[in-house]
Amino acid sequence: MPVRLLFDSGQRYDGRAFRDCLHEAATHGVRIVRPQRGYRWEVDGVRLDILAPSRPVLADTGDDINENSIVAMLHYQNFRELFMGDAGESSEARLLASGFDLRADVLKAQLRPPHVIPSLSRDNADRGVCGDPSTSSV
Repeated sequence: MPVRLLFDSGQRYDGRAFRDCLHEAATHGVRIVRPQRGYRWEVDGVRLDILAPSRPVLADTGDDINENSIVAMLHYQNFRELFMGDAGESSEARLLASGFDLRADVLKAQLRPPHVIPSLSRDNADRGVCGDPSTSSV
């Protein structure tokens, strides 16, 4: 399935995977969108609501790149999945204060939902770079 759209938080980052992703998107004519809170994407009964980042972007958190991650809620029929990206405590606090209904059937490695799906990048797949996910989380 070809990729036609790439969501980018707009947070500048000089990591290799990020540069590679933008390069591949440009090479293949993939449209890059910088969604903010309130952006909605919908196709074939699947809806993705962007919950973060929002304006003003979080700054001086000590980890602005992750704190300004895209956070999205996927809806399909009665199913809901919350994608937290790499959002940390500052972003989570902002989401909780927003009043959004954050209940989900699946949540990426947060809280205690019925199902958890940890994610790994190619740079930490061996758990050697960042140690993610930690043994206690698994």
